Amino acid sequence: MARSCTVHAPLLMLPLLAACPLDFHVGDNPEETTGVGDMSEGTGELGTSGPAAPTTGEPASAVCGDGIVASGEACDDGNDADDDGCDVACARTGKLEWIWTDPSPFVASDITVGVDGRIVVAGGDTVLALSPAGSELWRRAIPGALSLSTVVVDDAGNIYTGSRDGVVYGLDPAGFLQWTSGVKDDPDGAVRTEMTSLVRHGGTLHALAIQGGDDGYRTLLRRIDPGSGAQLTETPSPAELTATAYDLAIGADRIVAVGSAGALADADDPLFMHAFVATYDLDGAALSFTIADEPGPVFRSITATADGYVLTGFDPLAPSIIVRGLDADLNTQWDHEDKTFPAPVMYSVAAGPGGALAVAGRVELGDEKAALVRRVASDGDPLWTSVLASPDDTGIGGAFALAFGPDFLVALGPDVAQTDQGWTVWVRRFAID
Repeated sequence: MARSCTVHAPLLMLPLLAACPLDFHVGDNPEETTGVGDMSEGTGELGTSGPAAPTTGEPASAVCGDGIVASGEACDDGNDADDDGCDVACARTGKLEWIWTDPSPFVASDITVGVDGRIVVAGGDTVLALSPAGSELWRRAIPGALSLSTVVVDDAGNIYTGSRDGVVYGLDPAGFLQWTSGVKDDPDGAVRTEMTSLVRHGGTLHALAIQGGDDGYRTLLRRIDPGSGAQLTETPSPAELTATAYDLAIGADRIVAVGSAGALADADDPLFMHAFVATYDLDGAALSFTIADEPGPVFRSITATADGYVLTGFDPLAPSIIVRGLDADLNTQWDHEDKTFPAPVMYSVAAGPGGALAVAGRVELGDEKAALVRRVASDGDPLWTSVLASPDDTGIGGAFALAFGPDFLVALGPDVAQTDQGWTVWVRRFAID
């Protein structure tokens, strides 16, 4: 079981946070601050042995850890083991099935799962595959690749990955390079291009990118032939905007991209705080580019569902985690905000089998940074939450990405143990429920 403030010391080899002491044990009732006496086995009288009946006429308080789910308890499995779906405060957490940690220096950026359950991770110049059981199947270094940032697998097992220097690579199911799309940025150039999201839809690969420099950024939507890597179309955001799109999703009749943006003339405004939504038809033609009038929530990730879309983001002005459901026409159907954690940053939302939803990001616990993985209901309400502490003074932290498999959820983040060469990475597999 894992508490919402748990530091997973056995997994990450870290000391427990001083701010999250284990001040009660299985069988104690953390909600109960006063007692009616010492209850032991025997006669049933207070201060003697045996179970005592309540003397006030009120029902006995719930006892977390007695194996009985009572009023006020979300669960009670009768133990205080971490990561088994129920924590020591009888709250729901993720049931951790395994954790994989790369022993070599490797900072991965994205994760995806194929229809066969194979897990594919991309970062740096490397793509690697894990089995559904968490064993490494293979890893491939892509010649010339720099800082891979996004990855997707199609139904045939082919892999597509984009980089932070504007290139998309097509790999076969075994990870061998088949084609390269785009021209790598000049490392000394003033303009940079970063691929931020890839989606294979029908017979087309859709690639979202941001391009720009000191004078501002624009969003690009590229359509690529998945067989050859040939670029079919490219649609930029309007020239008068600075627009940074982070993620895209494809619904029944449109493509939707989300990010942050502002007017170039509005130099004194914190542009990154204006939510930005772009829509395109399925051929990549622009339909709309919309910016929120006022600073506020920023959405970092979007996923398509059976009846619309779900977004996740955060509000830097009134710190909160936001999960929002939209219908097929992008009208808000529900909105869930959580102000539990200070300074949250949400990175990923994913949809899975049976309409399952999950979000991931970074939160703070005192002076520590932590990864958050949360399953949410169809209206955004949390079903379970796992918070994995990740102390880090450099700003690297959190769960960067997550993806559903046929019957599991995987999350990706940086390992806190540094080597002489840099950071390593972890993958955690959770049961969906």
